[in-house]
Amino acid sequence: MGAQSKGHLFGCCSVHRIRSNAPKADLTPDQFLALKETQDYLKEHPEAVSEDGDDIFASEALCRRYIHLLGNKKLKKAFRKAMENK
Repeated sequence: MGAQSKGHLFGCCSVHRIRSNAPKADLTPDQFLALKETQDYLKEHPEAVSEDGDDIFASEALCRRYIHLLGNKKLKKAFRKAMENK
């Protein structure tokens, strides 16, 4: 019974971690706001973004899109949980 946890024993093994080789995007908020899709969204929802000096405040939907484009799953999960708890 001690050999049950050894995947190579029968010539097969599975990798439980999903490794992403996709490069992470280095997208700044200014670049995100300059995208055509974001500009189209802002035409329909002008209240979605407000700027106060150097700070940019975005709606929840825009934040989700930005985090999705960044490709950071941990940040996306943390943001989703924070929005559920508000």
